[in-house]
Amino acid sequence: DVNVNTSDSETSNLALSEGFSIGVPAVVSDCDGNCAMIENGVSGLTFEKGNSESLATALETLFERRDLLVSMSAAAKKRYEQKFSAAVMTERLEQLYLKEMKGAGQGERNEKYPL
Repeated sequence: DVNVNTSDSETSNLALSEGFSIGVPAVVSDCDGNCAMIENGVSGLTFEKGNSESLATALETLFERRDLLVSMSAAAKKRYEQKFSAAVMTERLEQLYLKEMKGAGQGERNEKYPL
């Protein structure tokens, strides 16, 4: 299986993250949001947005190279676990809130109302 996204614009691609969570590598357009999530050549492949030949080449590469598809599948799952899992995202959000609280003079974590 391959997750394909041909968007011209993405911010944070939830479908890409969900695919990674079950080890599905991606072939995505080279717009900013997609490129921020994927490691081109590791957890999937990017293609030039709007270029159907570039998309076809990326898909052919994965269909012809089963070994690459298998390694990208493992890398996609690993990338999800390290960057996009609920636990990781919760920790990153908590750290952001704590940083902002300190900037506003709050400082310490409130144990009565923990984040």
